[in-house]
Amino acid sequence: MKKVLGLFFGLYLLYSAYDVYISGRFSPDGYYEIELGVFKYLVTSVFALLGFLVVYKTINRNEKISVNNETLIEYSKCPKCKKSYNYSELKDGMCPTCNVKTIEMEEYFKKYPEELNDV
Repeated sequence: MKKVLGLFFGLYLLYSAYDVYISGRFSPDGYYEIELGVFKYLVTSVFALLGFLVVYKTINRNEKISVNNETLIEYSKCPKCKKSYNYSELKDGMCPTCNVKTIEMEEYFKKYPEELNDV
């Protein structure tokens, strides 16, 4: 859902940049229009840059959560019993069945790529 909203907002900014460039006016509330004159190029550039930035950041969004620049693991998998767990449900990242340290999903499938075929 966040990606859809991010893409929508980014495309809206790009459309606004196009509209300001063509008309030379900006309407912040939809009714009142501001004639920009020579500033239309500056406003167009700002909207276009923000639009491209929002679209880029939305597409390349990192789904990992970080707190104090420390990445938190969202899902992990036990290398012994092959069960997947929500990391927040585990105690110290240990598998409740095998008592083995679980591995983050991304790292797990790098280590065991043949299991991607089973999914």
